Amino acid sequence: MLTDLSSAYRSVRTKIKTNSLRRFFWFSDPNDASSMIEIMVVRCNFGDRPAGRVLDLCNIRISDDPDISQPTSDFLRAGTYVDDGATSSQDREVIEQISRE
Repeated sequence: MLTDLSSAYRSVRTKIKTNSLRRFFWFSDPNDASSMIEIMVVRCNFGDRPAGRVLDLCNIRISDDPDISQPTSDFLRAGTYVDDGATSSQDREVIEQISRE
């Protein structure tokens, strides 16, 4: 089974301090100071320097969830690299269970 968790980046919210470091200001009209708006990125995005590690920490936290099976927990801990996953099993049911969870 191969996976790509790239959409997971959009679901990881970042904290206020990190968000503040990714703040910028936009002028809809460069000649009108009152047209300035403040924009702050509040979710981890692919390409953010720490994004891979953040996603790895999320996978580890999810793997500790008592409501998921041991094969899924093992997959999240040892079967992924950044946003890609690969695992195999001789048991089709195990692969299907990991896929569902």
